[in-house]
Amino acid sequence: MISVLIVEDENTIADLHSQFIGSLDGYRVVGIASTVQQATMMQQALTPDLILLDHFLPDGQGLGLLRQWRTLASMPNIVFVSAANDVEVIRDALALGVFDYLIKPIDYQRLRHTLDRFQAYRHSLTSERPLQQEELDQLLIANSQRPHNRRESHGVDPYTLDQVMACFRYVTEEHNASTLAEQAGLSKTTARRYLDYAVRQGRLVAHLQHGSVGRPIRTYHRPHPSPSP
Repeated sequence: MISVLIVEDENTIADLHSQFIGSLDGYRVVGIASTVQQATMMQQALTPDLILLDHFLPDGQGLGLLRQWRTLASMPNIVFVSAANDVEVIRDALALGVFDYLIKPIDYQRLRHTLDRFQAYRHSLTSERPLQQEELDQLLIANSQRPHNRRESHGVDPYTLDQVMACFRYVTEEHNASTLAEQAGLSKTTARRYLDYAVRQGRLVAHLQHGSVGRPIRTYHRPHPSPSP
């Protein structure tokens, strides 16, 4: 069983990560940390096999944790998960030895591909028998393969949609593309696409909110329940 520590400061996203990983055979989530300090303590106490690490945390950055963990006798295996998509951060994370780098919003089928590769990687390297060159070549090739795009044809990932809908806990809760993007860790364009998709599916209702100045803002909320007859 592969133990996983999730380092993510957005509770909704952390819960979705945990639910998804917990649904996979051979994996179990042993902890969720929301700060650098918590991540440091939990890594020492739990020594997880794999860490899902966000970059932007309230008291520091994921790259700082990577540099800290690299000084350990045995560096943890890291999957870097972040909205940071600039080349400098990606280059530094790869140079520090992360197993994979996923850009938010996460395509959970892409994460599944990563976890499948990690499971095969771990199984091969924990084998007691020596590896032949052909076996090692297959492992290295598998680690460099690009995953097939398993998203639905309309471009909506079901777990990202769940992440969006989790931001509408109550009928009275409203969001526009900007507020949802900030809460769910999405780009504004992606947030609007998922919001409009949820409207087409009947899961959300949209209306225009007129302010005192500027253009009206498109706002979304859950449908109000029909009154009892």
